[in-house]
Amino acid sequence: MKRKWIVIIFSVFGGVVLVCGGVITAAAYMVYSTVQELGEPWPVSLREAHQQHQTVLLKSESFGPEPLPPLTHPSLEYTSYETELGEMGAIASKVEGNNRNRPAIIWDFGGFGGISSGYAQVGDPENDQGISQFLDRGFVVYLPAVRGEHMNPGVFECFYGEVDDLVRVIERVSQRPDVDPKRVYLMGHSTGGTNVLLASMMTDIPAGVVSFGGAISMSKIVVLGGGYGVEPYDTSSLDEVHLRSPMKFAPYIQSPVLYIEGEDHADDFILQRMKRETTDAGVPFEYRIIRGGDHYNILAPLKTFIADHISSGKPGLPDADELQRAFFDR
Repeated sequence: MKRKWIVIIFSVFGGVVLVCGGVITAAAYMVYSTVQELGEPWPVSLREAHQQHQTVLLKSESFGPEPLPPLTHPSLEYTSYETELGEMGAIASKVEGNNRNRPAIIWDFGGFGGISSGYAQVGDPENDQGISQFLDRGFVVYLPAVRGEHMNPGVFECFYGEVDDLVRVIERVSQRPDVDPKRVYLMGHSTGGTNVLLASMMTDIPAGVVSFGGAISMSKIVVLGGGYGVEPYDTSSLDEVHLRSPMKFAPYIQSPVLYIEGEDHADDFILQRMKRETTDAGVPFEYRIIRGGDHYNILAPLKTFIADHISSGKPGLPDADELQRAFFDR
């Protein structure tokens, strides 16, 4: 009987050790991954890194056979753009003339799966996912679907090949006969905000990039936060995680970037680190944490403010300090 209890005690003790060892190992990996991401930047630019590294996907999935959502505004039409995988679908403003004088907004929606169905409508002021502010002012609006979305070729890569597609979109929009190539803006919210941040590190977008709440540190999201639950790549691979992290490529920003997030969702430590990295590298990155704001209620007033700024003919992006006043004045 005594021997039986000894066996039981040692079995339980061994199980605890194994569990604790597993927890310690997982915790160590989390810390190591994040420290590595905040350490030295990637040795080459994101464009070069994409050329050198073929992402390894553990699953090949698209978002199903859903076509592009219906056209709900008379100024819009279905269109397409060319990529290395073939032709991708999009919704865009109809071409009007050839004066090359209109500003253009390329918008990448949040979430996963493509273009939001209510894209042209005036949205909920607490969570406005539409682009009516830009449509109403007569801007050229371009809403791309990327690989694996809305029956497009390719599969979901989660912040990798999708960024390559956005680079091709920028080239396509800049060549339109009614667009001023110096007034092409790339904007996005949440996961779309992450994609546009990464695109700013791959190509020059003269007018600038606006990221509403994109992920700066992918290690924090994937390793510390458990990820999005849809990642098709090996999240235990530091290379795969870091190649999707704007923080790791901060010195390679090629376009003016304005990052905006509400205070309840913002990571001030990560943003300060991003600001130091970009300042040391001499690249243009500004951010504003909006007091009283969250991940969603910043959208309606600040898209309106940015649209008014562009409509006034002022060059580039608005001053970050003006955003807080615009939010309070909503």
